[in-house]
Amino acid sequence: MRRAAALLLASAMGALCPGCASILESEELIVSAHAGVAKSETLARSVEARNYDELRDAVLDLVMAHETAGVISIYSYDGDIDADLARACDEVSRDTPTGAYTVSDMIWSVAKIVSYYEAEVNVNYKRTKQQLDGMVTASSQRFLRSELLEIMSRYSERAVINTRLGDITGDDIRGYIEEIYYDNPLEVVMLPVADVEVFPDHGSERIVEITLGQRNTPNILLTYTAGLVRAARNIAEAVSGDSDGAILLALLGGLIDSAEYDADAARIGQYSTQNFNATAYGALVYGTAIGEGYAMAYKALCDELGLECEVVLGELDYYAHAWNIVHINGDYYHVDASMSDLSGIETAFLRNDAEMRGLGYTWNAEKHPVCGGPLSYADFHTAAGEADAEGERGDAA
Repeated sequence: MRRAAALLLASAMGALCPGCASILESEELIVSAHAGVAKSETLARSVEARNYDELRDAVLDLVMAHETAGVISIYSYDGDIDADLARACDEVSRDTPTGAYTVSDMIWSVAKIVSYYEAEVNVNYKRTKQQLDGMVTASSQRFLRSELLEIMSRYSERAVINTRLGDITGDDIRGYIEEIYYDNPLEVVMLPVADVEVFPDHGSERIVEITLGQRNTPNILLTYTAGLVRAARNIAEAVSGDSDGAILLALLGGLIDSAEYDADAARIGQYSTQNFNATAYGALVYGTAIGEGYAMAYKALCDELGLECEVVLGELDYYAHAWNIVHINGDYYHVDASMSDLSGIETAFLRNDAEMRGLGYTWNAEKHPVCGGPLSYADFHTAAGEADAEGERGDAA
């Protein structure tokens, strides 16, 4: 009887207001104990959840999309919805990379509907969607280094990288940045000052935010890089030799002709970061350098000709110093360009480990190959002298 009366009333109202009839026909009556929790037109999405994992995933999806609000419809839930929602929001904002990186705080509320619950989640962000969208992914250490080199060679001021290297730390990233700089003097003209944050500090996946400080703008530094490449190419194209050793000696001579040791800068400790005296640019373009600048310039010249060379950071007589290790026919040798300029090439060209230690050099031997080849400066100095003499005899004839 009540059903028939309701239908009759609905039919009558439908003639006057079709929308009103649909309300009366519905068997669900929405009742909210919290004003304002009912669905809002401003909410970005409405999803469903039936257990904790789905509840957590719904919150994470909201954050991944960088949406400020969303509604989660919760059906047949076995557990404490309020406690689990608080836990899910806390876990997403603290333990997931995107949450830890972007979320400032979350506010949520739960309303009881007749047969289910409805949760509204509101998110405040500390990073913009543009910052999140600009993130690049590096799934391995090789890709991470490649991305860092690209960022550094463009002189970008900021970068965000997602990586699955779960144990990575800010110190690791700063170490990679330093290694990349010393390995690529023709692409990165100056070592930046790096500020690194990792989000979160645990887990198998992390977001790394890197801020790189430079003394000049990116456009100026790109101009410096172009000038350095031209200077290195001019010297490299002018040298000749019938072996790698002879070419290495000729490159050293070209560097010594181009640069002058800045004893005053070295004496007051103007070393390394953001100091042109410690760069290849300082040695090859400005024409003044200290030990690190000579070492970076020699590496740049070797790179220009495809010769294997690396920079060694160590000490000489207990003072910070830098030099190079080169490769010839399967063996490795030390070359100190700055000392070659100051004291003569024979003092610091193609030296082995024992000789370097005897001269007061110290370095981390675990980071560099053993140097113990049979060659020395005399092998190439004699050959060069004989070639010059032969050339002079030919001119006289």
